[in-house]
Amino acid sequence: MKLHGKYRKDLFMIGGMVLAIAVIVMFAYVYERGRFSAVIYRYTGSGKWLYSTLKNGVKNGDTIEQVENLLGPGQKADAKIYSVSKKFAAINPSGYPEGCEEDDEFLGFRLPGEQLYLQFRNGVLINFDPAEFEEYTEVQMVGQ
Repeated sequence: MKLHGKYRKDLFMIGGMVLAIAVIVMFAYVYERGRFSAVIYRYTGSGKWLYSTLKNGVKNGDTIEQVENLLGPGQKADAKIYSVSKKFAAINPSGYPEGCEEDDEFLGFRLPGEQLYLQFRNGVLINFDPAEFEEYTEVQMVGQ
């Protein structure tokens, strides 16, 4: 069967519209899940894109594997981070509803000039509030 003229043009137009709608739906899904911003973060290390990924793609209860699949490998924190977090948890229990226990693991993810640490217990993300990542403010270091 050979299509001529107007029918062929109409078929291409309908096919193009279906393809455009599929691409829009795909991008909306990827963006809403934080995957789009995660890809950009992994290539740029941008704090803006890290915050967007944390706000839209990460939640309490995610496993280390799930978080690292989005953000890339985290860097294990030293004892100093644990000590500081334990003090913050004691001072601000509402900010650390799960507290801070000795076996907790902290993984750092790069920001320009620093690390952002996430807390895991038994391989699961805890004390995480996506609302804290609404807006990224870049810190400028002066006079180092």
